[in-house]
Amino acid sequence: MHKTNAISWGTINRILAGLLVLLLVVLALVGCSDDKPQGDKPGTQQGETNTPTQGGYAVDWQSYKDVDNLTLLVDEKSGDYKVQVPGFAEVGDSVGLKMLNEELQDEAADCREDLAELPADAYLHVEPYIIETENTLSIVLFKEEIPYYGTDGEVESFVYDKLTGYPMDDDLALAQSATTDDDIALALERYIDENMNDGVKRKWREFSDDAFYVDADGKVVMIIEAEISTEGADDWEYLLLYKDGEIIGKFLDVIE
Repeated sequence: MHKTNAISWGTINRILAGLLVLLLVVLALVGCSDDKPQGDKPGTQQGETNTPTQGGYAVDWQSYKDVDNLTLLVDEKSGDYKVQVPGFAEVGDSVGLKMLNEELQDEAADCREDLAELPADAYLHVEPYIIETENTLSIVLFKEEIPYYGTDGEVESFVYDKLTGYPMDDDLALAQSATTDDDIALALERYIDENMNDGVKRKWREFSDDAFYVDADGKVVMIIEAEISTEGADDWEYLLLYKDGEIIGKFLDVIE
C-alpha cells in the first residue's frame, strides 16, 4: 500500500471546523464585553449616583448641584424638614429658559407663602428631584405638608426640551408616550388587581396626569396622582409612575 505524508480532506475539514468554533467563541466574548455599561458604577468614588430601584425599574436622580446653571430659589427649613426650589441662575437670551424660570419663581413664591401660613403644629417639606439627559432637563418638585392625611403628597414638574429650546408641556409628553386616559385607567385597574390584592376591595376614583419627567432612556414617565378607595377606610391619594403602558411603581418608593 502506497503511503504519503499528505493530510486527508477529512482531517482538514475537522481542523477548519475547530477553528470556526474557536472564532465564534472569541467573537461572543468580545460582544459580551462590549455590552457592559461604560463609566463609573454606583458605589464607586468617582461619578457615584444614587440609583433607587422599584421592581425592574431604576432611575438616576441628580442633585441641583450636579446640573450646570441650577441654583436654589428657596432654601429654608421647616422644623426637621427642608424646603428647596431650584431655578436657573442665568437664562441668557433663551426665551424657553426664561419661561421655565418664571414658573419656578412662582412656585418658590407659593412655597414662601405656605411657610408663612403654616399652623404651629404643621411643617412643609419640598424637595427637588432632577434628571438631566442629552436632550432634556426634568425637575420634579415633591411637596408634602406634615402631618399629612390621606395623601402621598403632590408633585409639580418642569421639563426643558433642549432640542426645541422650550418647556415641554403635559400634552406633548402624552403625545410622545402615545398615552390616553383610557390607557392609564386600564393600567390602574391592573396595578390594583396585581399589587393591592390583600382581600380588601379597592377601586380608583379619579386621577390626574399633569406631572411627568423624561427618563434616562429618553422615555416619558407620567406621575399619576390617583385617588383609590379602600373598602372600610378613607380614600388615599397615591403618586404612581406610568411608563410603557404600565404602572411601574410608587413615586415614594423610588425617591426614598
